[in-house]
Parts: sequence; C-alpha cells; structure tokens
Amino acid sequence: MNTHPAYVTVSGTAAAEIAVKKSRFLGHLASAASEAQARSVLESVRKEHYNARHTCWAYILRDGGKRFSDDGEPQGTAGLPILGVLEKNGLQDCVLTVTRYFGGILLGAPGLVRAYTESASQTIQAAAVIRMAWCGTYTIPCPYELYGKIAGVVQNAGAEILDTLYGAEVTLSVRIPQENAAQLCAVLTEATNGKAVAVPCGEGYCAS
Repeated sequence: MNTHPAYVTVSGTAAAEIAVKKSRFLGHLASAASEAQARSVLESVRKEHYNARHTCWAYILRDGGKRFSDDGEPQGTAGLPILGVLEKNGLQDCVLTVTRYFGGILLGAPGLVRAYTESASQTIQAAAVIRMAWCGTYTIPCPYELYGKIAGVVQNAGAEILDTLYGAEVTLSVRIPQENAAQLCAVLTEATNGKAVAVPCGEGYCAS
C-alpha cells in the first residue's frame, strides 16, 4: 500500500471575477494543508469583503477533511457546487471561496448554482495547479571527469538538481519522485560502472 500517494493541489493563490445580472462573484483559491489554514484563509477573505452579502466556500484536505457552506444562500446552491468543482478537478489541500456582491436581481436556485459553479471553475482555471509526489533527496559524489555524464543521466531520469558542490570531487544534490528513484540508481550505476552512487538523505512531498 502506498502510504504517500501523489495528489493535485494549487501553488499560492488565484482569483477570478464574473458578473451575473449585476451581481459580482469573486472567486479566491488558496492552498491549505489543514482545517486551521483553511479557516484562516476564509477569515481573511471575509475581512477583505466585510460588506459583501455572501462568502460561500468549500475545502478538501488530504486527510479526508471536506466541508462547505452556503453562507446564507439557499441550501445547496453555493457551497455544494463549489465543492463539486474542487472534486471534479481532483484538488486537495486547498480552499475555494466565492464572495457575492448582490446586484438587486434574484437569480433563483438554478441561476445561483450556475453562477457559483462558473465562478469556482474560472478561479481554478486562473490557478497554478501542481502535482505533488513523494520525493527523495540524494547526494551523488563523483569524480570531475564523470560530472557531465552524471548530470545528463540525472536530468534524463526526471530528477531535479538542487545544488552542486565543488571540492576534491563534485557532489550533486538531487531530488526525484521516489517512484522513479530506483530507475535513477540503476541507470547511474550502469553509466558510471558503479563509480557513482546516489546516497539518500531525506524525503518529503514536492512538486513533480
């Protein structure tokens, strides 16, 4: 069983605005790795738009936490559609709010569902969506004469070179999704006849 599955989230924040029959819908999407972080984002948006009629929201966390709110809109017309957009895009560890400034024209339940869905969708379209994978960090000491070959092997294997130290020999610090780490080690051994070995020194989630 994979205890560290890959997941999709957003980097930073994103915003989008649409207008529907004089009502303004302002979407805001942010990363949030916990309920406390999601609540903090929500309070910040509410503070910024303190005079808005509604700030509806939804969030999904990797630990299974999932919540939404219509914030005074008719039940099922706002929070649930926002949550549905997050689920459709496979996003986790993020919170999406849609603030509505009422324009004086009632939209009816179907109109509200369409408006909140569209606002949420456009906000996600404006976001930097990233895949997070469980990655390992490795150091690779090598003789200077093998540095060029090893750098090529590392990059072809899909690893990211984080740092290069120059001393009596060259030491590369690299990061690679663990699902690809075994292949990197095998190719590295073959390309250098065992003269260069990747030494594990840490692991954690990273954008891949």
